[in-house]
Amino acid sequence: MARYQTPRAKITGLGAAGHGAHHYLVQRVTAIVLLVLIPLVLLSFLAAFSSGYEAVRIWVGSLFGATSLLALMSAMFWHLRLGVQVALEDYFGGTVRMLLLLVNTFGCFVLWLIAVLSILRVFFEG
Repeated sequence: MARYQTPRAKITGLGAAGHGAHHYLVQRVTAIVLLVLIPLVLLSFLAAFSSGYEAVRIWVGSLFGATSLLALMSAMFWHLRLGVQVALEDYFGGTVRMLLLLVNTFGCFVLWLIAVLSILRVFFEG
């Protein structure tokens, strides 16, 4: 199968869209970050959860709890957006594709913002 690339693209590794492997690498990095953060946050949360609601509130209000939850939410929604983007680009085209990509980006941002504001509210209220 013939590959149609300019000599410059062969050297720099850029594809037809000019983005190269950036999207692929970001998705893999967020996946690795999630592999570390999910067990860490889950185990910490379950330890607090076994002591009741007040212990969970105190854990989320702590610097470690808030920071780890903020990192988890950021990595999770970024990874979600990238994964859904790949699926949308594979199965849709034209105007529908552009609209769905906008909905995907906006929806992930709104969900991330709700999560971040909720965590920060608990953190600052103590």
